[in-house]
Amino acid sequence: MEPEAFALPNLPGPGRPVVFDPEVCTGCNICVKFCTMDVLVPNPEKGKPPIILYPEECWYGGDCVSECPTPGAIELN
Repeated sequence: MEPEAFALPNLPGPGRPVVFDPEVCTGCNICVKFCTMDVLVPNPEKGKPPIILYPEECWYGGDCVSECPTPGAIELN
């Protein structure tokens, strides 16, 4: 049996680099692929928005937003 590993987001702080609309986001994880700072990780629940694991590391480059195929699913805060 292989050990399990879990990634949990940091506690909410004053900075939220991006905001997902869970009603619009399809959980395609394209934003995760294009995040240049590796701030986002795929959500283990299929169809849910990615997890913002390291919000303080974001440089607000916007690649995650511009590459998203679903308008309104993610925006820079």
